[in-house]
Amino acid sequence: MTDVSLKILDIECAACVSRLERILSRLPGISDVRINFTASNAVMTYDETQTDLAAISAQIQKAGFRVPIEEQDLLPQENTTVSEEILTAIRSGRGVKDISVGQDGVLTVFLWPVGTDARDLVQVCADAGLAVTPGEARGGEEDQALEKQMGLLKTLVESAALTSLLMLELHPKAQFVIGTALQFGPARHFYKGALRDLRNRSFGMDTLLSLSSSLIYLYSSHTALTRKQNFTLYFGSDGVLLSLILFGKYMEQVAAGEANSAIRKLLHLQPKTAMVLVDGNYVETPVERIRQKDLVLVRSGERIPVDGMVVEGNGAVDESMLTGESLPVDIQPGDRVIGGSLCRSGVLTVEAEGLGKDSFLQQIVAAVRRAQCEKAPVEKYADRVAGWFVPAVIGTAASTFLLWYKVLRPGDLEKALLACCDVLSVACPCALGLATPTALMVSSSTAAENGILFSSGRFLENACLTDTVLFDKTGTLTKGTPEVTGVTALDGFPEDTLIRLCASAEALSDHPVAKAVAEYAASHLADFLPEPAEHFETFPGLGIRCEIAGQTVLCGNRALLRQNGVLIAPLNDFPPASATEIWVAAEGRILGRIEVADALKPEAREVVRRLQQAGKEVWLVTGDNESTARSIASEAGIEQVAWNVLPTEKAALIRRLKADGKTICMVGDGINDTPALADADCSIAMGSGSDIAIESAGILLPSGDLKKVPDVFTLSAETMKTVHQNLRWALFYNGISIPVAAAGLLHPSVCAASMSLSSIGVLLHSLQLQKFGKKKERKT
Repeated sequence: MTDVSLKILDIECAACVSRLERILSRLPGISDVRINFTASNAVMTYDETQTDLAAISAQIQKAGFRVPIEEQDLLPQENTTVSEEILTAIRSGRGVKDISVGQDGVLTVFLWPVGTDARDLVQVCADAGLAVTPGEARGGEEDQALEKQMGLLKTLVESAALTSLLMLELHPKAQFVIGTALQFGPARHFYKGALRDLRNRSFGMDTLLSLSSSLIYLYSSHTALTRKQNFTLYFGSDGVLLSLILFGKYMEQVAAGEANSAIRKLLHLQPKTAMVLVDGNYVETPVERIRQKDLVLVRSGERIPVDGMVVEGNGAVDESMLTGESLPVDIQPGDRVIGGSLCRSGVLTVEAEGLGKDSFLQQIVAAVRRAQCEKAPVEKYADRVAGWFVPAVIGTAASTFLLWYKVLRPGDLEKALLACCDVLSVACPCALGLATPTALMVSSSTAAENGILFSSGRFLENACLTDTVLFDKTGTLTKGTPEVTGVTALDGFPEDTLIRLCASAEALSDHPVAKAVAEYAASHLADFLPEPAEHFETFPGLGIRCEIAGQTVLCGNRALLRQNGVLIAPLNDFPPASATEIWVAAEGRILGRIEVADALKPEAREVVRRLQQAGKEVWLVTGDNESTARSIASEAGIEQVAWNVLPTEKAALIRRLKADGKTICMVGDGINDTPALADADCSIAMGSGSDIAIESAGILLPSGDLKKVPDVFTLSAETMKTVHQNLRWALFYNGISIPVAAAGLLHPSVCAASMSLSSIGVLLHSLQLQKFGKKKERKT
């Protein structure tokens, strides 16, 4: 099975989405289809043995929509012969529709809009035995969006120009000519959609508008050509109706573009070129040509072009647009950096690692797009309402016509027709269709900008329903690496000497506890150098023994001391610590104790407090022993604790809590917590560096910042509040406006303006979610 994200043009309303989803789901080999109206993007899963992108595209075009084709030029090396076998191999590449060879030898590859980039094509050509470099790319997503917006603007200008002529006192025949030009010019935008609806046996916004506009035009044409006196023409009203709807559509496009701005901002983070080391010199090179292990120079003020490891230099890197971290991160050799982040200070030499689709930036974009196309449960409810809405409006309009023509004003065709058109014009299924997907789309984009990635709308909706939060300990509430938390010297023995002696003994060990002691000594003792240790021995589970400066030194637990004949009776005054104890003895004398533990993250207690203030029950669930678990829980302010819990037992605990009626969110590191993350109603995985695998969790925090956990629930609550407000507004608007229009109290142009404003209002209200990050910054 293959997953693709496919760009589709001409999706005009929510009805288009549901219709196209039904059509594509019937295609053999397709098992899952999700389409986002605002993004005009489809995410689908299909079996390559049963269908392909060409067949899918043909079905989309048959349904009346378009799949845009992207073009990428490839430049073969000089004196290279491109054989038919090589072209055939390139055509078999993922996302390739066709390829042509120009007279200048340039290869132009025509691509389906599924995210295939120049780097993929270069690799396909290399596998086929042809060395190429990327050239110009055309027809990308931004170009397509601009083309659609400009086409709509052109239609709007034509409609407004013809309508302005109809506002003049012209002869009826002249009005008929201009009205006809209007009807078969700008109005074709709606007729094309209505014909597409008819061909697919469904109804949408275009159907309502086409019916209303056609009725007004036909009535006015008949009147202009047959009646001689005492008549009114409505060509001007029809023009105002069409112009206002087109203006509303154009504003929707502008607002939808704003909703998509977060993804475009992310895509623009990666620079087009980079300084790459070639034959001892740094040469400006297109990013697409950078290969694994290439050395890239990044200077202060420049964006890092690729994911990689710093091999030389120090600096501060701003990763806020990718991880939501507000403060720059200090970088030194051995640290990994993310492509698209900004080098605030210093000069770095980076060894390229993550390229193309493997880069952190591209994976974020893919995750956001998947989330935007995944329907939340509340959206499915809105889809069901929108599904019966248009037929209901058409039935109401027909009933309105009959009521006026037969009962209220018998024989008054003009009044009955206008009331019928008012109902068709004022009804707004788009507001219903936009209510949920736009809010979810803006929210998931805003979340990505703030370092939170939702894998689907389901998790975005479920997060605000959570009443119980379970935290894993290691790497989630704690730092995940041991560090020295306490030093106790006995009988007046110098504390610095105790640390120096223990660190010298542990210097030969690669155990994490030994490393923690060595790092502590290096940071707390001036000019620390370990003393030479001889006859080094390791006792698994107990500690180590060696000789330093001619004396036998022991570093380990009480059992090690007892095993080596050291009198441990004096230690009875020291109850076992919750941390790992390293008792240090030399020549049979106990010198002191060093405690090593996986320390609590500094922000953990504040995070727990915020969750508890929000009314959530907080648990600590860990595989550690009771003493360690209770100590960490007490330090974090958590009352509910489960210890000695295996990964499978965590999942069982979650199932028990769910059986008690609780809605569970599991927060873990995404590795040994996979079963628990999968069983929870809502799951949050703490990322690290470029690790962005979110298969086991619905929500990922790439930066691993614990402070963002409460933000997940806050953003989810704000999003669902916006969704419900949008739905209530859409239902209220239609519930009030349709009866008022049926009563004949509104002019068609007023109805058109109201309908457009209703849709635009829903979009603008959804865009308020973009302020989430700014509100959070003001509060802090």
